[in-house]
Amino acid sequence: MAMLTFNTRILAGAAVLAAALAACARPAPPATTAPVTAAPAAALPSAQRSPLPPPVAAVPAPHAEPALASMSLAEATSKMGVPVDLHYQFEGDASGQQVTLHLAAVPRVAGSNLNVSIKKVPGLQTTAPALNAQKVSATTAYRQQVSLTRLVDAPAEVRILVTMDLPEGTTFGWFGVPLKAAPGPAGKQPAPVQ
Repeated sequence: MAMLTFNTRILAGAAVLAAALAACARPAPPATTAPVTAAPAAALPSAQRSPLPPPVAAVPAPHAEPALASMSLAEATSKMGVPVDLHYQFEGDASGQQVTLHLAAVPRVAGSNLNVSIKKVPGLQTTAPALNAQKVSATTAYRQQVSLTRLVDAPAEVRILVTMDLPEGTTFGWFGVPLKAAPGPAGKQPAPVQ
């Protein structure tokens, strides 16, 4: 009798295992291309309301790079120079939110270790690492996108350091990108960047 109960348990366990494996082997339902719209939680019966938070918005895709000819030329603000032209363009009107700053460093001579970095200052929040290029060709545009938010106490321009190695040594230059924006409200609220 004890042997019969043991065999029954083994058979029951095997049946559960087989059912679990069969469930795993089922193909996934086909994906739909139509967007899924959720009804407001208040419109759903209480049994269908989910305790989970609403889904997070998708991360926006990188912006398309503007044509080099449409970009403005940044003004060199130092006497020492680097043989690089720095082009820039702001994308849209931030109206107190982040704006995308497109940068394009165009060397006039070949070199190495091109580095483009934004000077961190109070009042400007940027989210982009420095642009680095190991081997640099003349007249090639090395591009970078920077998310930038201007706060009330921000300076009138973004300061950008460009360095590049040449056979004679390392060269560097500071460039200024003007922030054409009206002063913001009191406090640390973002002001528009154009």
